[in-house]
Amino acid sequence: MDWSDWKCTPIHFVMYNLVPGNLDKHGTHPWYLHLVNLLILYGPLGIIAMWSSVKFFGEMVSNEWQKKPGIRTVYALTMFTFVTAVGMLSLIPHQEARFLIPLTLPVVLMNAHKLRVKVFGSKPLLFLWYMFNIGLGIFYGFTHQGGITHFLHGNQHILPSISDNVAEVNIIFSHTYMPPKFQLLLPPSNKSRIPKWHFDYPLYYNTKLPKLNLIELGSKPVEVNVKQKLIELVLDEKSNLSRKKKMKTFVALPTMLEKKLKRSLENILEFNTVYYRFPHISVESLPELSNIISLEAFHFNMLEHFENASIEIDDRGGITNYIFNKITDCFDTVSLFGFSVIEVKLNSDKVKSVQVENIIPKKETTEKEKQNPDTSIHPGLKKAKKGRIQANQ
Repeated sequence: MDWSDWKCTPIHFVMYNLVPGNLDKHGTHPWYLHLVNLLILYGPLGIIAMWSSVKFFGEMVSNEWQKKPGIRTVYALTMFTFVTAVGMLSLIPHQEARFLIPLTLPVVLMNAHKLRVKVFGSKPLLFLWYMFNIGLGIFYGFTHQGGITHFLHGNQHILPSISDNVAEVNIIFSHTYMPPKFQLLLPPSNKSRIPKWHFDYPLYYNTKLPKLNLIELGSKPVEVNVKQKLIELVLDEKSNLSRKKKMKTFVALPTMLEKKLKRSLENILEFNTVYYRFPHISVESLPELSNIISLEAFHFNMLEHFENASIEIDDRGGITNYIFNKITDCFDTVSLFGFSVIEVKLNSDKVKSVQVENIIPKKETTEKEKQNPDTSIHPGLKKAKKGRIQANQ
């Protein structure tokens, strides 16, 4: 370790978020998102905390001097801590629920006793608090992004199936959280920071296993960015075959995005699902449900439902087949809330038909780039073109 390894977390947090380019990497959000994050983290306790803040400062402004709330109390201290922290964090465009976790202590000290308020002899707020924690514990503990850690922990689903002559494995992660790399024991990407003893005692390095490249594309569109990256990788894989260096390419994403990806690369790439886990819910991919499940079918016109069911029963050849198909459709819909890892290969005899220029978006050409054509070519396009030329040769 050296002095550059030491960080003062609050200062480092502020300095990092002051750089606009850093925020663009993670995404920007509206200022009020932390109010929603309070509900996600604390549920009924978050509602009570926000109402208590409004009431406290409302009384401070409107009440007479003798009736204003005191500020030399633990309650006032926790109140100002809560309001100041949420207000300052709301000024930063990138907002995540985990940024509010340090507020747990003031929120609990300020409002926990209010959960025990009795209404008609019962404690409804306390009951909601228990139900909230049980429900969210199950959701975030087992279903939310639930397939990633299991996949990395059980990566034998992929690695043992790869023969020893495979030198490199690419895994694209789309619409998932950043995969934890500690289970894979990957070396640091910056080789200058690797201590000398790592080379003398390479505990994490095994020459029999292929090199792993984890590519994180976040919430970028599947039909654009993931498609573009897959084309580049499989063409690079094709070019490496001539050098007898085998590669494997996989894409890991929520199951509900699988059909969208396959549709965008139909007749170009071959797909083979090698890993599936249920349940897995990715909030980033939930908007895709509107393209899978039609909301127009959910209405209260019972006569129309009956007419549609009658027509479908006739088409299916009986009520038994109709019920069986409905149950099958239900299971198919539920199975979409899973996590899939798909092996991707270039479709045989289709490499010449891949029009990389139409896949990778072009940028506007400047006068300087017109004079020097090589500078106007997209970096990814250069690599993909080179791979395509070698593959055709």
